[in-house]
Amino acid sequence: MKNKTLLAIILLSLSHFAKADDGFYIGAHYSHQSYNLDFNNRNDYALSLHGIGANFGYQFNDYFATEIRFATGIKGDNLGDSGEVELGNTYSFYLKTTYPLGKIYSMYGLVGLGAGKLNFEGNELSTFRGGNLGIGLTMKLNASLSASIEMLYQDNNSTYDAYEDDLSVLQLGIQYLF
Repeated sequence: MKNKTLLAIILLSLSHFAKADDGFYIGAHYSHQSYNLDFNNRNDYALSLHGIGANFGYQFNDYFATEIRFATGIKGDNLGDSGEVELGNTYSFYLKTTYPLGKIYSMYGLVGLGAGKLNFEGNELSTFRGGNLGIGLTMKLNASLSASIEMLYQDNNSTYDAYEDDLSVLQLGIQYLF
């Protein structure tokens, strides 16, 4: 009797992993970037940049995924009276860990590497690459579709020494799991 009970417990606990949300997914996102630019303590600028993008990933189980993202700017901000700064193309790779908060909501953390460009009046202002950190919340809309909100921080290792900069992102997205 004990062996049958133990076997039933083992099979029921394994069934949780059999129904895990795993597989490939695609998504789209809108992002608002806060770009802070400090010209060696002479002038400080806080710019508001907007972008859209796509993400492609693989969900290994309910707790772990990898993801690649591509984004580009759709609206820039003025750098004083000098001209407009816009987000160029950006690329990033993430490891994503998820903690389910029930059947509908999940929290997640992101760690990854990213690279991209910022443009000033059509010319390159900054090329950045570095580490990314983020946290987010996902809401399942149905078995395949989910929506998310997240905060990201990009550690900019700019190619220029005349200023320091950093980029933080608020992002809204939607994902489809195949």
